[in-house]
Amino acid sequence: MSLTIKKRESSIEDHFTRQCKAEGWLVRKYVTPGHNGAPDRIVFAGHNVVGWAELKRPGKDLEEHQVIEIRKMRERGAYVLKVDGIADIAQFVATMRRMVEARREVSP
Repeated sequence: MSLTIKKRESSIEDHFTRQCKAEGWLVRKYVTPGHNGAPDRIVFAGHNVVGWAELKRPGKDLEEHQVIEIRKMRERGAYVLKVDGIADIAQFVATMRRMVEARREVSP
C-alpha cells in the first residue's frame, strides 16, 4: 500500500494514532509542564509494554534537548522512536508487536 503523508506534523500524528489504535493500543499525548524534551506520545500496548514516540514533520530533526531526554530514557530501558514518516510508523508498530509477543510467551 502506497501512502503519502503531507509535510505536516499533524498528518504524521493522525496516521500514527490510527495505526496504533488499529492494534488495540492506547495512545496518549504526553505533556510535562515545566520539562522540555519528553516525547509527545506514549503508547500502552498491554502486557506491560509501553512505547514512546516523538512525532515530527517529515525531515525535521530532533532538537538538542529532545536528543538528550530520549538518550536518558533509552539508557533506562525505554523504547523511544523519532517518527517522521510511514517507515518510522511501521517500525514502531512492528517493534511494539514483537515486544508484546515476547511478553505473551513468558506470561502465564
